[in-house]
Amino acid sequence: LRELGAGELITDLEADASERYDVVIESVGGASLATVLESRVAPWGIVISFGNSSREPTSFNVSPFYNLTGASLRGLRVWPEIDRHESGPSDLRLLGELVAGGELDPQVSLTASWREPGPAIEALRERRVRGKAVLTVD
Repeated sequence: LRELGAGELITDLEADASERYDVVIESVGGASLATVLESRVAPWGIVISFGNSSREPTSFNVSPFYNLTGASLRGLRVWPEIDRHESGPSDLRLLGELVAGGELDPQVSLTASWREPGPAIEALRERRVRGKAVLTVD
């Protein structure tokens, strides 16, 4: 993200931190999302939530959030966005070009034969795969 122009990347939030951010992309949910909404988003800032990897419910004091002029929370689901913009083919072409050019690492951490997908599926379900799982057609 830094190479794409992000000025700062925050991977660990402190609830009492005073710095606020214009854009927060959040996928942890639970206490992490609550902290962002209560104390880390700037006025007119946007929080984009696209997951809940903590699997915790998110509870927060709404007053600090709605007192921020214009701040917003948006849920992002990839497939409806692709459908809405009809960008599937062009998005896939761009991703393929970036991977082929070595500019994007798809983070494949498990490769298995499609003839025996059981162990790969089990690893995915048990959240033991960090990155992508690929089944090869052999």
